[in-house]
Amino acid sequence: MIRGKLFVTSLVLVLMFVIGAGSLIADQNYFSFEEMSNETERQIKEKIDNANKKYKNDVDNDIKNTHNVNLNGYDLIDIDQILGGNSEEFDVFIEVMHTQTPGDTLPSLYVKGKKGYIFEKKSDGTNFLYELEKNDGKWELKDKKEKKGKKIDHPLNNS
Repeated sequence: MIRGKLFVTSLVLVLMFVIGAGSLIADQNYFSFEEMSNETERQIKEKIDNANKKYKNDVDNDIKNTHNVNLNGYDLIDIDQILGGNSEEFDVFIEVMHTQTPGDTLPSLYVKGKKGYIFEKKSDGTNFLYELEKNDGKWELKDKKEKKGKKIDHPLNNS
């Protein structure tokens, strides 16, 4: 009986270590590497970062082409800037994120002056375009459009 409890406890500890030690995670079609400890991991992180950039670029291009959007002069706003700092300014973006389900791609925010777009791709390939306008320091939703787009696989899912 004691051996059985010891075996189960050991098994649980080993599983916790294996799960906890894994620093490669996948969430919403993105991969990331938490900490690098050697050159091999640095190379893996670089491969992951490049694949993530390609994937996000492919997704945004599909949405741009599907909705015939001209992004000349628009700046892509970094997600860290949205989630940190003055996140109240970006409430509409946060609301879009809250509607996402597993498999959806993290939205993108493009701004130019007082106009903006949120690009969102659902797991079934549907492309959403949210047209925004900035009023009193806050982005507000002006229009939402939906069109069928391509289903795009992450490059690392094909490796």
